[in-house]
Amino acid sequence: MFKAATIGTFDGVHRGHRYLLRQLRKLAAERGMSTMALTFLLHPATTLGRPAPPMLTTMVDKMDRLTDEVDDVEVLDFDADMARLTAREFMQYLRDHYGVRLLLLGHDHRFGRPSPDDDDERDGRELGIEIVRALPLPISETDPTLGTISSSAIRRALVEGRLDDANDWLGGPHVLSGPVVRGHQVGRTLGFPTANLRCDQLLPKAGVYAVWVTEMPDMFPEPVLLPEAGLPALLNIGHRPTVQNGSDLSVEVHIPGFSGDLYNRYLRLDLLRRLRDEQQFPSLEALQKQIALDLETLKR
Repeated sequence: MFKAATIGTFDGVHRGHRYLLRQLRKLAAERGMSTMALTFLLHPATTLGRPAPPMLTTMVDKMDRLTDEVDDVEVLDFDADMARLTAREFMQYLRDHYGVRLLLLGHDHRFGRPSPDDDDERDGRELGIEIVRALPLPISETDPTLGTISSSAIRRALVEGRLDDANDWLGGPHVLSGPVVRGHQVGRTLGFPTANLRCDQLLPKAGVYAVWVTEMPDMFPEPVLLPEAGLPALLNIGHRPTVQNGSDLSVEVHIPGFSGDLYNRYLRLDLLRRLRDEQQFPSLEALQKQIALDLETLKR
């Protein structure tokens, strides 16, 4: 069966991406084709020698989300050889290797090594590939100046501490995940033990967040310690100025009522609400009182 395909980094697989993939499914159904999403093992900027943005999702999470949307997902190794292909050569590659006969492109998406003779629609016709430009998903139906939902817009919102906007555009909570590593263990002395995470996803603005924490047993084969459904928890991201953490950036979660050893286990944190900015307190006692107040918000 011929394939209707689209291509992109798909970081976050956010609402804009899912709107694109809905268009792909409609076009494929009208033509009797199956659907395919083509994505990359690494961000293309890495191969092109440019700095890549921090990712919103892990590769595993991205693949899980994409497979819910299309019939097939293929991961391209965007190496130096592929980077040298013109748009026409790249389309021919997709036709010959994957049976692509329709290519749905994002409204502002460009691909292939730039050439003065570029004409995607003409090249597609000559190669037997229908080229269609997708409609973007605006942030606001009434204010076009706000732009469209995109991974870069979500990154900006997270860095600026606008978690509500980021989660709205993602279509669900921003997720941090990774192994629990050794920390300074200061939280134990305060009466609020924490699990310190090492995670590769984009960290939002420093501060305190209400999260939902679950264990990822597929990453750690021993019996899980947390309930399968997860637990509410308090996440702190920052430099912990009250306890003089120096330049180290900590990602630490306190799970009320839990006392087990989570070291080396993998946790998933769904960020639900941003509670407050990081701040320096005049004493450890003042910090303890504020943490107690923060924990009260988890019950609301």
